[in-house]
Amino acid sequence: MPDREMGLPLLFLLLLPLAQCNPDARRLYDDLLGDETLYNKNIRPVSDHHNVSHVKMGLKLTQLNDVDEINQFITTSVWIRQEWTDVYLRWKPEHYGGVESLSVPADMIWRPDIVLFNNADGNFEISILTKAILHYSGKVVWEPPAVFQSGCEIDVQYFPFDEQICQMQFGSWTYHGNQVDLRHIDSINDGDFVKIGIDLTEYYISGEWDLMQVPARRNAELDGDGNPQVDITFDLKLRRKTLYFTVNLILPIVLIALLTSIVFYLPTNCGEKASLCITVMLTITFFFLLIAEFIPTTSLMVPLIGKYLMAVMILVTLSVVVVVIIINLFFRNPLAHRPIPDWMDAVFMKWLPKQLRMERPVDTGDDDDEHPTSEELQSKNLVATEGLNDARLKKAAEDIAFVTECMKGDDADGSFCDDWQWMSMVLDRLFLWVFTIAVILGTLFIFLNAPSLYDKSRPITESIISKVQR
Repeated sequence: MPDREMGLPLLFLLLLPLAQCNPDARRLYDDLLGDETLYNKNIRPVSDHHNVSHVKMGLKLTQLNDVDEINQFITTSVWIRQEWTDVYLRWKPEHYGGVESLSVPADMIWRPDIVLFNNADGNFEISILTKAILHYSGKVVWEPPAVFQSGCEIDVQYFPFDEQICQMQFGSWTYHGNQVDLRHIDSINDGDFVKIGIDLTEYYISGEWDLMQVPARRNAELDGDGNPQVDITFDLKLRRKTLYFTVNLILPIVLIALLTSIVFYLPTNCGEKASLCITVMLTITFFFLLIAEFIPTTSLMVPLIGKYLMAVMILVTLSVVVVVIIINLFFRNPLAHRPIPDWMDAVFMKWLPKQLRMERPVDTGDDDDEHPTSEELQSKNLVATEGLNDARLKKAAEDIAFVTECMKGDDADGSFCDDWQWMSMVLDRLFLWVFTIAVILGTLFIFLNAPSLYDKSRPITESIISKVQR
């Protein structure tokens, strides 16, 4: 008995909403869509089948989820607003207690089968069937949410300073234009173009892309039977925000490219010139592999950052060749190489150092006085072998003369090596300037070709948000 008494209040609470529901709205629902009515959701709701059903459509963008450059599609979260007139869903409010609108499940009424034509995930229609709002005049408003993946042809020519135009094309899958006339909900005088074709009042700003323009246009083309095929295309003009790629991609590449010229400031005898060049080349190769994760695999064009990496790779390759030549010149010796030719002496030893503001250190010592020959020593009576009766003293004097001759030969060899080393230093200074200028001019020439750098237009979302805040 106690359990039964406790169950009665609970049953009363469950039945209370049914007892308090609007009886007029319930009666209206039964009269419009009840089992005893003749309403058929599969038949186009017109009094004469020759009449055209006028459907208005609008799009409210809530979020730009993703722009997939590899697979070339975009993912968007939208609300699709559709309005049409159903002549079989009209009533007089005074007959139903003043009820002017009624919310009903969308799968119980006729709906224009509007789908996304350029869908990229296989789900062409709206999957969540929210309720539709019926008005006493026969006007039906249906605004379901949806997440669409639409195909978008990605243009990577100016990546990462690129702009993309992605389209979302909606139309009726079954009905042609003489049956369902599709118009934009904000079109003026039934025009075919709307400048701001997407409602952005609920838009969540993307951290990667700026939304620049959102026009919409109505297209009508005749099919093989002469019937118009009508669709509404929404264009999303996107401009990439470049801060992330500038900090994490472009700036490191430019700094690494500058290391190409720093190679020529490194002393040749340290033995690290070639190693540094190879390290820079491997680093550029790593960045080549890194940008492959951001751009589609296309052979139609090379992205801007790819062109820059190719230019840097060519410079690094040339720097390796030049460094090898400079190292070869630096370590030349008189036993295996000839002296510097006259034309090289005139160009690289005399003329070019003046242009580069380089001065060769001058040896103020007199090599001939420092290391005299044995004949000079004998003429000065410093070394005399005739009056030496002791064989050991005579042998010592001859050894001194031999050492003197060897030291003079070493001085000649040292002068030979000094000339080649000086020329290698001149070439180092020359290519230091050449590669530095090439890197700077190449960086400016390649990246300044991006048109978005000169586009001073502001995102459309800023103006819309400011209007909403006012």
